[in-house]
Amino acid sequence: MNQVPDTAQHIIECDTESCRNFSEIYCNICHQLICDQCKQRHLEQNNGHDIVRYQERKRQLPSEKCKIHPTQKVDVYCQVCQDPVCSICFVWNHSDHYKSDFETIYNDIFLQCQKEITEIWKTVVPEAKNNVELLSEEKENNTSEIAKMFVDSVLTDNNKKLDEMENFVVNEINQTLMLIRLWW
Repeated sequence: MNQVPDTAQHIIECDTESCRNFSEIYCNICHQLICDQCKQRHLEQNNGHDIVRYQERKRQLPSEKCKIHPTQKVDVYCQVCQDPVCSICFVWNHSDHYKSDFETIYNDIFLQCQKEITEIWKTVVPEAKNNVELLSEEKENNTSEIAKMFVDSVLTDNNKKLDEMENFVVNEINQTLMLIRLWW
């Protein structure tokens, strides 16, 4: 069976043996991709299978083996214990509990996660982009402000040095004038 990622960018092919037609439908029971030409034959050979559009498919459960019964897949969800178990464990240890089909629980949680991811893309990502733009503008403003502060600091420092030099020169001139007066 083809393992097609959820974000596939290639053509989805029919899983029926020796058929590689484009497939838009999926069997939720056997988790098989099927093309329109193979659909009827699949339904005739597999009475009661659930055929849906590929986008509406149930995700196949990850294959997890029972820790107590390693030959058994985890396929039942105990509602009371809120624990996934294999069918044998359920009969032995949880028979008086309510159970759910683990695949249904898995797909419900998967769909909820997909909705949350979509919501994140709708709200959080645009807000983050907006924040990045605001920070970028703020950075430009801060850069300008910092440059202005640096220039002001340099000018203030230079003005102090000029004042000191001016005072020194004025003092030197005054001293020279005093000496000239004394000599005359």
